[in-house]
Amino acid sequence: DKRKKKQKKKRLKATGSAGKSSKNKQQPGSVEFLCKACFITEDIPKEVVTQFDIMDPGDPADPPRFGCEQCGGEMVPVYYESIHGITHDHSRLKK
Repeated sequence: DKRKKKQKKKRLKATGSAGKSSKNKQQPGSVEFLCKACFITEDIPKEVVTQFDIMDPGDPADPPRFGCEQCGGEMVPVYYESIHGITHDHSRLKK
């Protein structure tokens, strides 16, 4: 419904929308994600990433992932320690 969409939009604005690519240093309190297809990076608020990690019923060994707004490819965290204590390091993919 419209009210839920408005509330979601408002929350994303309050936490820092997940739609902006990062060209500078990583924002404090965020996790840098990298598109495996076009290699663009994006800072996503850590609390958003943690929420996705908590809600994901899948394999805890898989990191939270997002879709790239640029090309539709899969975005993975450059470096992220999950709530399960698993370290996901994809820094080798970064150019």
